[in-house]
Amino acid sequence: MGNTWTPEHTNAKFPKLMFNGTWNFVRSNCDYLYRDASYFSLKTINVGYTLPKRWTSKICIESLRVFFAADNLYFTSAHTGFDPRTAYTGQNAFGFPQAKTFTFGITMNL
Repeated sequence: MGNTWTPEHTNAKFPKLMFNGTWNFVRSNCDYLYRDASYFSLKTINVGYTLPKRWTSKICIESLRVFFAADNLYFTSAHTGFDPRTAYTGQNAFGFPQAKTFTFGITMNL
């Protein structure tokens, strides 16, 4: 029947048909439902700089550190429709994307 699996046609596109005319995805050994879930993600960047003591001692500060952190900066995937970083159970397939966050700060010891 068309391009379905049979013992004589083992390289078919679709799995074998069952007696009631439905596709047998669960018990068949086919890769029809497999999708490429590879992706590239820039998850976290942390950058910090501690000013030299010779600078901070002039303004009566023991140490001064400036920092920047960013999360979830970039994500790309060849497969559209769902986020391959999350588990797919059928219930959470259409969740919200991960939020980008940016943090700036100063740590100072007097």
